[in-house]
Amino acid sequence: MRISTIKTTKMTSRWLASGLALALVGCGGGSGSGSSNNNPDNFPQQLTYFTLDDYQDVADSLGTDDIAGTWVGVRNITYTDANSSGVDVKRYESRLEFLVIRANDSAPGGYEMASCDTGGFTEIRSVSASDVATTGAGTYDRSADNRLTLTIPETQIATGVSLFSTSEFIRIKETVGAVGSMSWNWGPDQVVTGEVLFCAALHNLETSGRKLSLATTNTEEGNSVLELSTITYPFTERDVYFSDKVNALLHESEDSSDDIIIDVTDEDIYGYEVEFNIPRSDASTDSVVGTISVDVTF
Repeated sequence: MRISTIKTTKMTSRWLASGLALALVGCGGGSGSGSSNNNPDNFPQQLTYFTLDDYQDVADSLGTDDIAGTWVGVRNITYTDANSSGVDVKRYESRLEFLVIRANDSAPGGYEMASCDTGGFTEIRSVSASDVATTGAGTYDRSADNRLTLTIPETQIATGVSLFSTSEFIRIKETVGAVGSMSWNWGPDQVVTGEVLFCAALHNLETSGRKLSLATTNTEEGNSVLELSTITYPFTERDVYFSDKVNALLHESEDSSDDIIIDVTDEDIYGYEVEFNIPRSDASTDSVVGTISVDVTF
């Protein structure tokens, strides 16, 4: 499947205010996107990876006695497939993720964490000075400066396919509001649906590919999850997936056509704007067009 992508560089007031150095984030320059001089071990040079450098000063200014707030994290991921004639095949991605951790008195640990992968919030089982353990999303080491690091970095996602991730999160806001919003429209007849986001991830893939992973939080209809990629890997996690719980509609990799568009614009360290289009196909007569706005000011 071929997926086309369009990138533009509109000059908005938020973009201009962020300065020239921030304009380089995610585009191969600046401390937020990394460079070949400090590329993670074994990562390909043609992949632009994210770092937390641009967020560290504000994280240092916050207290370390609480985990409630808005967090930013970087996951550098390696997929390894041992199924092809016994030869390992590797694919790489770097993921910048904004998410919210907020108080929840009914959770065993008193908090819950937003999830881009499953939607909604997952309960936190326990919180201590040295770790944060969630329900289903893993356990994170917690350092003295309130940095969270995933403790079990490797998992099997399919037979013979492993995912290895180095993952770090730091808190950049004490508030727990939404990190963005998303709206979409199915076909010519469905009304536009709008939901807020409490988790939003942007992935850099090899050869300038991009991927989105985000989820709405709709307690009445269920959590809608969008995963959309400009590169399709046969053995990795899903590349095209939109589970719209509000309208009870679904797009998956096998029913997607060749003209999917992801248009990422206005990108800086505070967020980005996205327009996407998943056209109808032989397996699904419903097309979906949508917009995403991620804006985390601090």
